[in-house]
Amino acid sequence: MPAPTQRERAALHLHALVVAASLGGCGEAAPEAADGSGSTIPTVSEATGDTPTSGDSSSDSSSSGSSDGDTTGGLTDCESIQAALQDVADAHVEAGVVGLVLAARTPQCPPIAVASGVAELASEAPLTVDHRLRIGSVTKTVTAALLLRLQEDGLVDLDAPISDYVDTPVPKADEISVRQLLNHTSGIANYLNSPNFFDIADGVRVWEPAELVQLGVDLGPVFDPGQGWEYSNTNYIIAGLIAEAVTGQTFGQAVRATILDPAGLDETYFDGEETVEGELAHGYIPGEDLTFSHHPSAAWAAGAMVMTVGDLAAWTDALLRGPLLSDASKEEMLDVVATGNPETPYYGLGVEMPSLDVGAVVGHGGLFPGYTAAMGLRVDSDDVVVAISNTFGYFYQWDAVKYGLLALDEARSS
Repeated sequence: MPAPTQRERAALHLHALVVAASLGGCGEAAPEAADGSGSTIPTVSEATGDTPTSGDSSSDSSSSGSSDGDTTGGLTDCESIQAALQDVADAHVEAGVVGLVLAARTPQCPPIAVASGVAELASEAPLTVDHRLRIGSVTKTVTAALLLRLQEDGLVDLDAPISDYVDTPVPKADEISVRQLLNHTSGIANYLNSPNFFDIADGVRVWEPAELVQLGVDLGPVFDPGQGWEYSNTNYIIAGLIAEAVTGQTFGQAVRATILDPAGLDETYFDGEETVEGELAHGYIPGEDLTFSHHPSAAWAAGAMVMTVGDLAAWTDALLRGPLLSDASKEEMLDVVATGNPETPYYGLGVEMPSLDVGAVVGHGGLFPGYTAAMGLRVDSDDVVVAISNTFGYFYQWDAVKYGLLALDEARSS
């Protein structure tokens, strides 16, 4: 029997460290689709008031504030939840992650955020909840929300062919709908699968979106439009081009005006077009600093966003529970298709449903060289848990969210 890999050993170690949390109660499993057609997840409850803003934070964690809930062992429920989340973050670092920030929004507590580890190995500066980190493909939630808002404004029809909006070299562009871009049923290949991309990509090379589309097209279609499912970053590059075409703005300008500013996300940036204000935590794989290994234009509308963990939690809340999108748009966003992937069996419009055994969760995971991220809302409890690490590929991107939700359950039951 082969020896476990470093990643496998880290996963086993992490599981042992958080086994106490894993004893907490679990909700129902994610719903199963009877066939390959769309299947809507359980209704997500809507917030009735303004989205709460993140509170001030210390270097290690934000203050959880006071709670009128019952106390156990001298701690309020919210303090117990914060302590449990801190244990999860610390366990990841003990297992080998350079740093991890974790945030939660629950119906009974003010926003909570915690941090563990370091922001830079050379200086050993501690990672804080105020650090900016790359969120990779969690950016797709922002891009999809922008297209849904543009449909509400009458500028885009998600069921219209992409050829109505942009001129691309994509075969059968008149048969591929905007919706099929957003739910990955277009059949357009993922440009990241092109060997030419990694032969050329570096921290200086600035990519034009059309170049990324061409790399995907050169690989040939994966299947006919609507006849399968395959995750493809090329889909979201084209979606970004459509947003630019119909608004007359750059993608960053459209996102800022339509999504980020209305949602109150003041610590979120479309990197490569906007200047990231504040301190960007360095990102790593074991033994190597990847912070500037790839220019953000290499991910563009598919993965170039930078956020604080507090903004990521606020964004999850605003997207899934707030008034940013109409009820009709949320229904479209949450109309999922089967992916055939047991780890994330369902995908909607820029959101996915991971299989975590903690109840039905909707959100998205993300990877960028040096960084790992995930955002999730558990449907049956309205708990939001998000996580960003400045370590790439050392643990499954949904692990921290899963263990964070289990920690909430354990804190409430103790």
